[in-house]
This record gives sequence, C-alpha cells and structure tokens, in this order.
Amino acid sequence: MLPATALIVTRHIWLGAAIAAVAAVTALFSSRSRIRAVAQSEREILSYAHTATSLGADPAPVIKAMRHPTRDLDDEDAGPPLHLPRRR
Repeated sequence: MLPATALIVTRHIWLGAAIAAVAAVTALFSSRSRIRAVAQSEREILSYAHTATSLGADPAPVIKAMRHPTRDLDDEDAGPPLHLPRRR
C-alpha cells in the first residue's frame, strides 16, 4: 500500500488508485478462496460422518482427527495414527 499512497501524494492519483484497487481485489479473492476451502473440508467431514453412521460406525474419533490433525506424541490414549482421505 505504500507505493499507492506515494503515487497519490505525488499527484499520480489514477495510478495509485489502480494499485490500491488491485490490492483490495486480490485480498477479496484470497479470503474467498480460504472460505471455500474450509467449506469443502466441512462437506468432506459431513460426508464421511453420514457414510459412517449409515454403516453403523461411530464417526466421532475420525471426525475429531480430521478437524485437528495434530496430536500430542506424549498422549497415551491417542492410539495408532488414522489414515485420512486425500484432499482433492
């Protein structure tokens, strides 16, 4: 944002405004992309939970592992590592 501000101060208003607009649009698309990634992840978790429930399994341990993939190595109750599905 500093170059855009410097251009506006030095009376290159249109060029400074264009740089500021590009930065704002880039930030908008970046945040939208992150929101879509989180939504896709949640859809995958819900799909797994639905499949596991329809087969009679308890999906809670795997869903917890999918939401929080890191775990403490000192945790004795952790059990074996879980195989998580690949992300698309």
